[in-house]
Formats: sequence, structure tokens, C-alpha cells
Amino acid sequence: CSVSCGVGRSTRRVVCMNYHHQVDESFCHPDERPSTEQECAAAPCQSSYHWPNNQPYFPYDPGNHPGHHSWNVPSANNQWRTGPWGA
Repeated sequence: CSVSCGVGRSTRRVVCMNYHHQVDESFCHPDERPSTEQECAAAPCQSSYHWPNNQPYFPYDPGNHPGHHSWNVPSANNQWRTGPWGA
């Protein structure tokens, strides 16, 4: 988790694989790409002050590729593989 207390983000590596070989991400279907981050909760923070965060949160969508209009044709032999969740 990215924080030692409170709510943070946890990340992982996502790669496109053809059997045991990593290939370019364009060879895997973009709509099926697993997320690279998720929310995680650590122990509650102990603080006597609270600063509200008034900024809206806009999560990064790894499936959104603005300006990218052509893709290599995904193959049935190619698939997304994920690593373990980490900090």
C-alpha cells in the first residue's frame, strides 16, 4: 500500500504475454486489460487535525488511449498477465 495509515493505492505490473514471451501491449485486447492499481486501506491514521481534500479524483484509465485509432489484431494466444499487488 502507498501509505502507512489511512487509504492509499496499491499497484501491480500488467503485461501482454504470448505463452511465456512478453509481447507489445497492442497485441492484447485493450478492453480486457486488468487494472494496474486499486485502493488499499492501512491502519487508521491518528491525527488531531483533518484537512479536507476538495480536489476531484479522476482515476487513470489504462484502457483509454486518446489519439490511438489502430491496434494490432489481438491473437487468441496472447493474454494479459498480472504481477502481485505491491506498494
